[in-house]
Amino acid sequence: MRSIMVAHMPLLPIFTDMKKCIFTVLLLAVGCLDTWAQQPDTLTAPQPLQEVLITGIRDAAIRETAINLSALRREQIERTGAATLCDALAAMPGVSMLHTGPGIAKPVVRGLYGNRVLVLLSSLKFDNQQWQDEHGLGLSTVGIDRVELIKGPASVLYGSEAVGGVINIIEERPEPDLPHQGDVNLRLYSNTQGINGDAGLLGNTRTGWWRVRAGADSHTDYSDGKGDRVLNSRFGGFYLKGTLAFRNTRRQMVVNYSGSLSRFGFIVDDLVDFFDADARRSRSFAGPHHSVALNVLSVENTYWKQRGLIKVNAGLQSNLRREDEGGGAVSLNMHLLSLPYNAQWIRPINKYDELIVSITGSLEQNTNYGARIIVPDANMAEQGLSLFYRHRRGSIVLEGGLGAQDKFIQTLETRLLNTPDKELRPFKRNRASLNGLLGLAWNPSAQWSFKWNAATGFRAPNLAELSSNGLHEGIFHYEIGDPNLRNEQNLNAEMGLLHESRLITVNIAMWVNQFRNYVYLAPTGKDTLGFPLYRYRQDDARLYGAEIETTWHLSAWHWTNAYTFVRGTRHDDAPLPFVQAPKWVSRLRWEHSGGKTWQKPWCTVAGEYIFAQNRPAEYETATPPYFLLQAGLGAELHYGNNTIVLSLTGRNLLDRRYADHLSRLKAFNIYDMGRTVELSVRVPFRF
Repeated sequence: MRSIMVAHMPLLPIFTDMKKCIFTVLLLAVGCLDTWAQQPDTLTAPQPLQEVLITGIRDAAIRETAINLSALRREQIERTGAATLCDALAAMPGVSMLHTGPGIAKPVVRGLYGNRVLVLLSSLKFDNQQWQDEHGLGLSTVGIDRVELIKGPASVLYGSEAVGGVINIIEERPEPDLPHQGDVNLRLYSNTQGINGDAGLLGNTRTGWWRVRAGADSHTDYSDGKGDRVLNSRFGGFYLKGTLAFRNTRRQMVVNYSGSLSRFGFIVDDLVDFFDADARRSRSFAGPHHSVALNVLSVENTYWKQRGLIKVNAGLQSNLRREDEGGGAVSLNMHLLSLPYNAQWIRPINKYDELIVSITGSLEQNTNYGARIIVPDANMAEQGLSLFYRHRRGSIVLEGGLGAQDKFIQTLETRLLNTPDKELRPFKRNRASLNGLLGLAWNPSAQWSFKWNAATGFRAPNLAELSSNGLHEGIFHYEIGDPNLRNEQNLNAEMGLLHESRLITVNIAMWVNQFRNYVYLAPTGKDTLGFPLYRYRQDDARLYGAEIETTWHLSAWHWTNAYTFVRGTRHDDAPLPFVQAPKWVSRLRWEHSGGKTWQKPWCTVAGEYIFAQNRPAEYETATPPYFLLQAGLGAELHYGNNTIVLSLTGRNLLDRRYADHLSRLKAFNIYDMGRTVELSVRVPFRF
């Protein structure tokens, strides 16, 4: 197996077998630093260890950083009634989802998606082959404590792909004051007759903690607002997670494992012409479908040193994606093996200043085993070094950073795809970039906070954009990449205002994001093998928008109104593809402490008005406006020493027939989901 090189200089010692390289780095990350940690130290670990924000800064209030940060916690996820994690994220201001049915979706942050939004799992870069539009995020809500979101570029801290934002998925951990605990969760969905269940056990020990959780879900085909079935939109999966954590006064090590096997029905135009419809509520995957086997192992190390805090993380990710054309005929069979890693030194200079030095990187290997090939076999590597400085004095917080990153891609000759008779031949590309960040947060009082920041980001073109040469299933057009594409580079400037009082909370953010060499897919007007031919192009582009959210607090009542707006254009004012329509959400929420038996009751009713999107890209269609009504209620039932957490959530209660602008099924005149009601039951217990 070929070694990975950048400009003929080794990124790591040359290994003839990448698997040996992966396990060697994992052992070095744990073993070498363990030796370092044995040195005498006077700085002790906080008990218990507090979570570190995705900015790399110690746990602090969101208003004390210039970066746009927000969080979505487990309780909020449960109250959305969402069947997938991506669906729950879409409830956050400025976030939507690009989807091919309810099961296949990826988040869109301020008009950017896929490899422009970096996803972190257990503090490490997560790659689920997001370069393809019908490749969803593929992560479940099972075992998640919360999701933290950065809006805007963060390449200084995280390297390539963090140009539109960063989504950090944080796993659960046991309550520190309970030695042993567990819970059983069951969720039922009316529209898809879906069932989602999981159970977990968690515990604390004298030297750390542990957990294990297993779950599964299964959904049939959904129906739109007129009751029409969307054939083969079913999806389901199995999930397993485990954690072992060890801690003393100098060191903490957390070993996480996450595994899943997910299947998603393949929705295409005129599917009934070559696939016989089965029973209305069938859960069979005998027809065309994707299957993704995902295994993620990570080791997170934290060391408390006299001169600061050191974090070193490394992981192993295996992503096996298979496409079954029906009846067991597997055509696409592709395996992505990844080794992400990062190291961070957090050094307090004095009571006002803090320095953070970060090293990030990854090694990736893509291998094809199937008869149908879209992108070639390839070796990829990324590495970066950054400095981040934070100064806080009185009401002022100043932040600045500088980072250098490099990404290398080497494609290998792959049968039938890039043979000598083909247009695209194997190549090597090395992409480097320098990025910066500068921000200010001013908190003149406990009620007011002002933010300003400017940051750059970069994204090296992904494997598909550089080297694809094949039929794009689902949309049925033929795509050809361009190995000469340059780096995407962006500059984002943002201003924010936050006001918090007992009566009202106001949060306003306005931003503009200027791109050089924005990569997009464009039709050529020609055909190949009977299919429309598309090629990847580049142009300068700009996205800009605003997020305005106000909440009135009237005793137990809270009335929230949120408006989000995004517009994206190329330099010639031609619209960018897949830019979400403006949206206004008005939500009335009631919460109460409750009584002895029924505690923490709540109810909510919300109206969502999605404005018309009359600026479609050249291969899109305009989308008319529509209105959706949502509602929910819930409480905790206490009897004796037992507790049951109940919630009932309804979505699209008026059963509207609509198509979201970011639905890839809209081109086939297939509409989104009609009315659905979700019942959630959670039973926590101690043992």
